[in-house]
Amino acid sequence: MSQTIPPVSIITRTMGERLFLRRALACVTAAAPVGAEWIIVDDSGDADAAVSDIAEAAAKAGLSMKAVKSGQRHRSKALNAGVAAARGTYLHIFDDDDTIRPGFYRTMMARLEAKPAFGAVAARSEAVAEATDANGHLKETRRRPQFPELQAVTLAMMAVQQWTPPVSLLFRRSAMEATGHFDESLPVCEDYDFLLRFLLIHDIALIDEVLCAVHARAPDSGGSMRNSEATLNHPEVDGAFRNAMLRRSLKDPTDQIGLLLLQGEL
Repeated sequence: MSQTIPPVSIITRTMGERLFLRRALACVTAAAPVGAEWIIVDDSGDADAAVSDIAEAAAKAGLSMKAVKSGQRHRSKALNAGVAAARGTYLHIFDDDDTIRPGFYRTMMARLEAKPAFGAVAARSEAVAEATDANGHLKETRRRPQFPELQAVTLAMMAVQQWTPPVSLLFRRSAMEATGHFDESLPVCEDYDFLLRFLLIHDIALIDEVLCAVHARAPDSGGSMRNSEATLNHPEVDGAFRNAMLRRSLKDPTDQIGLLLLQGEL
């Protein structure tokens, strides 16, 4: 008997921080359509207890959840492990420290169903700064629109900078498969590289509605409470990524990513 294909696979990378996982569970419970699958990828290798607790809570909420162990502390490898386990028609990368609004999947899926020629759809997002209070609870300290000036998701615009964070995108699975894997030679910027390769083949529609948020904590947050938004020197990381891609393009004329980034910078 053939298995029913989930309408969407939600892929969540985690380092096992319970505060984030509980908040992610609340988001998924409120937003996921009937039949969706939630795939939690343990990238720390030692988050068994936290993932088990969330799996139990997800089951009580009627969610279909699958745990995948990556354990390599590597962003691209964790994503590829999650995508390999996913069976959904649509795929969503929803890291454990981000949030989505209750209407996220309903709105995003409706737009993709109405635009069969598009490979993905992007929603507008917010950037949220947060900290933990004296009781260990997450407390929002600032919220602002993220890239409100963006009017369309184009290859030319994406060559200038990454305008769409992963949480803001819902991909058609077939379009992701045609694009290929996340580049495991990249320690960071794997989503930016993937989006550039994706836009070489597919178009992305933009929904003019805020449906998600990217969260960040202060650089001195400890352990799994930290994330790349707070701890990385972004200009330095972006520069190293652009250098690496341009060097690769100069060695291999068929590799266009570096040249695209060069044109965007010019």
